[in-house]
Amino acid sequence: MVVEHGLFALPQSRLRSPLELGLNGGARLTELETYYHLYLFDCGSSGKSPVTLDNYTRRVGDFVRFIKENNLPTTLKRITAHEVRLYLYSLQERKFARTTAHTHYRALKTFFNWLAAQECKSSAKMRQF
Repeated sequence: MVVEHGLFALPQSRLRSPLELGLNGGARLTELETYYHLYLFDCGSSGKSPVTLDNYTRRVGDFVRFIKENNLPTTLKRITAHEVRLYLYSLQERKFARTTAHTHYRALKTFFNWLAAQECKSSAKMRQF
């Protein structure tokens, strides 16, 4: 099984650590992308099932791509519930079923709860959505 990790794909059995991803300061990833990859690594290393990891990879990854493609803020300090609502609205525009959109919402909520647990700057703002 291959899991898409944002910018690349790799076998599920070969999750990369943050250092292997170049998240040690040398990579040119946005802050959001960096935390997205750290989140996936944390999920994989904490024993989440392959199905759960795939769900988070695709749903949260779609949000990260949406943010970048629409030139929205990519720093956690500047991301608000407004950007999340724009993303959820975009799912409606793309004709996603309500249940599918809700799956995206739940994955994002899990991601932002993880950020809050990491004491990231945007955690208080994200509790609004």
